[in-house]
Amino acid sequence: MEYKGISAGRLRHQLDFQTTDGTSDADGQVAYVHAFHARAEVQVKSGSDSVALGYEATAEIVTCLMWYNASVTNNLKFIWRGNTYTVEHVKPNTNKREMIVTGKVDGRIN
Repeated sequence: MEYKGISAGRLRHQLDFQTTDGTSDADGQVAYVHAFHARAEVQVKSGSDSVALGYEATAEIVTCLMWYNASVTNNLKFIWRGNTYTVEHVKPNTNKREMIVTGKVDGRIN
C-alpha cells in the first residue's frame, strides 16, 4: 500500500490525550488528567500484526496517523472509543509535519 499522506477527511477520530498530575486515585494508581485533543486516523492492528511489532498476540495495538505535535510523548495516555491506551512509540516523518503514534490498550475502565 502506497503512503499518500494526510488528505482532507482522513483524520476522522478524536483522541483525548492525558497526562499525570502527580497524584494517585483511590486504588493507588497514578491519576491522569486531560491534556489536549487531537484528530487522527486510527487503525486497530490484528494479532499477527501485533506479534510482528513485538507485542503479545492478545494485546490491542492501534496506530494513529496525525499531524505532528511535539507535546505527544511516551509518558502520555489517550482515550479513544472508551478505551485508554498507553503511548508506546512516537514516530514523526522526516519534515515533522505528520507522525504515527502507536498505542497499547491500558486496561483501565473509563
